[in-house]
Amino acid sequence: MTTIFSNLNNWISEGLNNKSSELILSGFTSEQFLLSLCERSKTNNFSENVIIVTPTNEIAETCFNVVKSAKKFVDIFLVTADLKNHYREISSNSIEHSDAMRYLTYLAHQKSRGHICILSSESFIKKYPPLDFIKENSIILEVDSKLDPFELSEYLIEIGYSPMFDCSDYGTFSKKGLVFDINPTSGDPVRITFEEDILKTIRPLSLATQKSDTNIHIESIFIGPGHGALLNEHRNQIFKESLQKPTNFQKEKFLKRKDLFTSVNNQTLFSDFEKYIPLFFKEALPLVEIANPDYLVKIDGNKIDILNDTLLETLNDEYQETLKEKDNTCLLPEPKRFTSVPLFKKPQILVHDALPVKDELTLESSLIPSQLLIDKFIATSEAPSIKRKVDTIKKIQEEGITVFYASENEKSKDELSFLMDSHKLEFLHTSLTQGFYNKEQKILVLSEDDIFNRKIKKARRRQSQNHEIDLFAEQISTLEVGDFI
Repeated sequence: MTTIFSNLNNWISEGLNNKSSELILSGFTSEQFLLSLCERSKTNNFSENVIIVTPTNEIAETCFNVVKSAKKFVDIFLVTADLKNHYREISSNSIEHSDAMRYLTYLAHQKSRGHICILSSESFIKKYPPLDFIKENSIILEVDSKLDPFELSEYLIEIGYSPMFDCSDYGTFSKKGLVFDINPTSGDPVRITFEEDILKTIRPLSLATQKSDTNIHIESIFIGPGHGALLNEHRNQIFKESLQKPTNFQKEKFLKRKDLFTSVNNQTLFSDFEKYIPLFFKEALPLVEIANPDYLVKIDGNKIDILNDTLLETLNDEYQETLKEKDNTCLLPEPKRFTSVPLFKKPQILVHDALPVKDELTLESSLIPSQLLIDKFIATSEAPSIKRKVDTIKKIQEEGITVFYASENEKSKDELSFLMDSHKLEFLHTSLTQGFYNKEQKILVLSEDDIFNRKIKKARRRQSQNHEIDLFAEQISTLEVGDFI
């Protein structure tokens, strides 16, 4: 197997083995580092636990799309957050909450192989529920395990899930005979079937069609805490004590506080509860402190620090405004109750596009943009045709340079393979905004834009779950007397 980043990964391994507190990668783009990490995960029997912090949610999502090509070899997670709207009348993002619960549930039941989690600067400083809470309120379901369906219903309710006609909302389930549809807070919807008291199948469930994918068989699944698991007498009291105490002239805030008290007393969650979750725990912590990874990677660490300093200052100012404004109904306490800059004493890798001051723990990039190499061979100021670019790639190969093509588009790969004729390419199943040339190892990595002038489309986040529901025969075939419909 041809490796693109052997020199870089050897340097990182040496630094980690020497327990260096900080390693600096100078002149590397985030995409280049992430590709090296994917390569590292595939060739070194990867067992490392890594958290990568990026400046923004958008950059985090872009990075996730690069590393997901390694998901066969390593578990990969993405957690973003939007703290800047915490003191404003803007609803919480249920998808961000689901992504966080997916990662926390994984940590609570972590397997032996390594994992990569990508955070934005805001999810880096946000506080989350402790692992003890996750462990006490989650379950692992495995195919061929013995489990009474009625007991599963009881346990799902016990860990905070709500029985519904359908499971279109996070944290709900639907039981119809020996068929369970579950929409976990910690993952994607699944359909589970039983034969008497043996769990026989776990399959992905489409909420839009209410059909399971019979071509995919899941061996086991983590079911994380339902929303209702937050509510017990002890945590309710912590929550009440954490809320702002309105002044005499803040009547609307007093009434809202009274409504929230009534809700939790009745064991019912209120709308927009996600932003209040840290307030139910005295021991809520940032994800880095919960996960305690082997090392931490910061993509443009200086920018992350500046963004978070500015954000915390803005949040403190907005908090002070909520204390003064007569009609403000925000009950969130001061920012330190739901944010904290993590304490991390293990190695850190700092990735910088620009070249910082060089020291003994800095590795400078020798990579150059792919287009610079291509332009040397084409030697024309006019925009070259696809055929001319392909002919140029053939000439580059004849110079002893190994060429990779990075794309998630199978049609694009087939098209280029056809044009290259007998000249063979190696492929990377990932998307890059810019290709590059590793002159030390004589390896050229091309992006779709290099050949076909196709810019990478911005990744779209999953949408909130809201579907029209139909009932299909697969669900109703095992209905029994007493089932909730």
